Amino acid sequence: MAHHFTESRPPLLVDLRDQRLPAAETGDYEAELAHRWAPAAGADAGSGTAPGEYPLTPVTHSFTVTAARRCLPPDAVHTVNPPDGASGLYHGVLPHITLSRASLPWDRALSSSRSVPFTEDSGTPRTPWLALLVFAAGELPADPGAEGLRLRHTRTAGTRPAREEVQRPDLEGGDADEDAWYTIDVPPDVFTKVAPRLEELRYLAHSRIVRTVKSAAPWYGRREELREGTFAVVLGNRLPRGDGRYVAHLVSLEGWEKRLPPADAGDKPLRLFSLHAWTFGNRPAASRAGFEQTLRDLVRCAEQDPHRLDLVLHASGKKANTPGADTPLSSDPWPPSGRLKHGYVPVRYQTHSGEVMPAWYRGPLTPFTPKPLPTPDGGGARRFRSAEQCHIFIDEQGVFDISYAAAWSLGRALALADPELAAQVDRARTHGWEDLRAAAAYLRLHPRADREALARHLESRSGPARFASVLRQGLLEHLAGGDRTDDGDDPAATAAAHSPATDARPAHGRLLSAWREPRVREVIRTRMARTLVPAEVDEYTQDLSLLCPPAPEDDLDAYVPAGTGLTWPALLPRVPFCYLVPDRGMLLDPVPPAGRPQSCPGPLDDGFEGLGRDGLRLFTVDADWLKCLQDGALSVGIGTALDEELTDGLSQALPVSTTPLTGLLLSTRLLSDYPDLIVEASGTTAALRRDMTGDVLMMLFAGVPGSLTFREPGHGIHFGSAGSPDRPAIGLRRCTVRESIHKGTPDPGNGQVFGTKLTLDDTHLRTPVSGGRLREVLDLGSGTKNGTGLLSDLSTELRKKQHHGDTFPDTLSPGQFALQLLRSPLTLDLTRRTKDGDPR
Repeated sequence: MAHHFTESRPPLLVDLRDQRLPAAETGDYEAELAHRWAPAAGADAGSGTAPGEYPLTPVTHSFTVTAARRCLPPDAVHTVNPPDGASGLYHGVLPHITLSRASLPWDRALSSSRSVPFTEDSGTPRTPWLALLVFAAGELPADPGAEGLRLRHTRTAGTRPAREEVQRPDLEGGDADEDAWYTIDVPPDVFTKVAPRLEELRYLAHSRIVRTVKSAAPWYGRREELREGTFAVVLGNRLPRGDGRYVAHLVSLEGWEKRLPPADAGDKPLRLFSLHAWTFGNRPAASRAGFEQTLRDLVRCAEQDPHRLDLVLHASGKKANTPGADTPLSSDPWPPSGRLKHGYVPVRYQTHSGEVMPAWYRGPLTPFTPKPLPTPDGGGARRFRSAEQCHIFIDEQGVFDISYAAAWSLGRALALADPELAAQVDRARTHGWEDLRAAAAYLRLHPRADREALARHLESRSGPARFASVLRQGLLEHLAGGDRTDDGDDPAATAAAHSPATDARPAHGRLLSAWREPRVREVIRTRMARTLVPAEVDEYTQDLSLLCPPAPEDDLDAYVPAGTGLTWPALLPRVPFCYLVPDRGMLLDPVPPAGRPQSCPGPLDDGFEGLGRDGLRLFTVDADWLKCLQDGALSVGIGTALDEELTDGLSQALPVSTTPLTGLLLSTRLLSDYPDLIVEASGTTAALRRDMTGDVLMMLFAGVPGSLTFREPGHGIHFGSAGSPDRPAIGLRRCTVRESIHKGTPDPGNGQVFGTKLTLDDTHLRTPVSGGRLREVLDLGSGTKNGTGLLSDLSTELRKKQHHGDTFPDTLSPGQFALQLLRSPLTLDLTRRTKDGDPR
């Protein structure tokens, strides 16, 4: 099978800009309004002033432009990522905060020396005064558990203590008007290793413009709501690759220009204003892989051999277990056989005589389309009446195939264990008895009645239907003594009035004889099947439902609420997982190559050495296995020969799907991280989706799919790296400007993935913080053409990818850098290949 990854793009146009400057800088302003007028030429001014100069008194108005300084307005934060309080696999997520005010990071100048002209086309992006610092547990002395603890300050808290061993920012101007604010104290060594360098600050903030595409499908994203508008985004510079908790603080760096790396941070803690904070936890990453890597490992085994995705027990020398038991076989008595390739496993089988012997077992999920199962005694479409009738003896091996016998016994056990299922079977058979008595009585009066006439009389005699009909015809007229000899009278009562005084045949014999007439059997078994699988509700049942819908357990009529059918869609979800997959090794792939992380162990792979942790299996559903399961459930409550006959008719009348059923089993811890994982199959309709356990998903499809699609749930827009925790990488995207396109107009080709990645090495990451073993803080470098660091390497790789007619600057802009870090939901397409190798 061929596979390839693509992006799932939202129906939105997202434009990343370098900055969004405010209309005016903070400070005190004065506006002066003056008027001057002059008389027309040659007119007499009539005053002592010179002609043409008649000034009025100027009007002056003073005002002040302010901006947030120590705290944010309540509605300033649009969203954060990772979510506050979340715990997950975030080794590839670069923490960031989205602000509702698009110009907020540039409302203030970092310092007077960093003030640039207030024009977005000045060519030099303004350095933002905000930064997002990410700390791990144990790095902040006042918050050792990374719980988001901060020191609260108010205007009424009193005077400052005389001696505080902290450094404060060098702020110009007076204090803002905030009543309360928060601070954190950062040790100098931690600040030096975590804070961005002065030249890196401008690349960690950008603005975002989101526009909706017309006639686009709705976007159901997780975590961050994508909506139209203009926002500001502040990125962190630390990938949380370590295990444990992290806390992110949006801090003000105004007044800290002289302390930013690589400058000396001093010898005292730095007291920073914390404008917003949230916490998150990174799960153990040493044994887990991300979405893309996990799916690649799942399908890699099928690149050369597509049968590796079959639901079979691959030869591995392991012992098999019996369905529902954990006792392995003590030896391996099986000669080389192709039955393993057909989905069979060896099991321990105990006969009714008590003898223990090996046998073959296969569940309803098979890797091939099985041959039709012969009916018992060549009896046409008759049902299997016992488990023994489902046994298959293999002469060349001298053992039994108990697959269908186990299905029959399981169906019977399910019906006995569930009173509702047993009651449905008994209700259908009871309705058959009642209809058969009425049909026998009617045929004694009308021996030549055809099937249609018999069906009409059986429909009119049912209690609820008769009651609704009487209501329509007029209940009072019937109660007042209307005609009681019309065709609506009870056929059984009319037959009793005209019956002979004696009848040599017993009642049971008469009913059995009536049943064996084709016209009677066809009508009655259809009505019995409608009890279990209600057809389209007719007008009588609709009238009844408007009055008083009866409870299913108390209804004596053949009509029951829809959805209570006893067909395989109702039975299959009740089948224990060990009957569907008899050996846990059928789901798991071999151990991936050394050095590749595996998922955490799950309940299906404990004790299976030499096997991996994930697996994807494709199968076909054996309709005969489901038929035996259904026959076993129908066998409950049979007491007489007529019960057997009625049950045979009921089994034949239940609907049988002519469309082949196929499906997949996905066993991976990825389902715990993505419970809303989207799985689609082309050319089919989903028949059933069932979460077997927290790590196993089963899906059934009506038809044979041409391709399978696995979609990562939409997660809005986030930034970060791709790849495994040990080898983070950045996927390269096209971000050039065509000369033929007017400046400022977005290029529709920008943002497309090239398919290559830049692996982050030691030159792109700073030394570990506080003695940690992992490099997490990005080293962007100077950003010049001949510089070193992430910006320089990204620019070099992107210039190699530029198309003809594209121009690319020597260094990335903040918006272009954010575009390289952008992560979109991924889509994996699996395509079947024909014998000639072409995908289909």
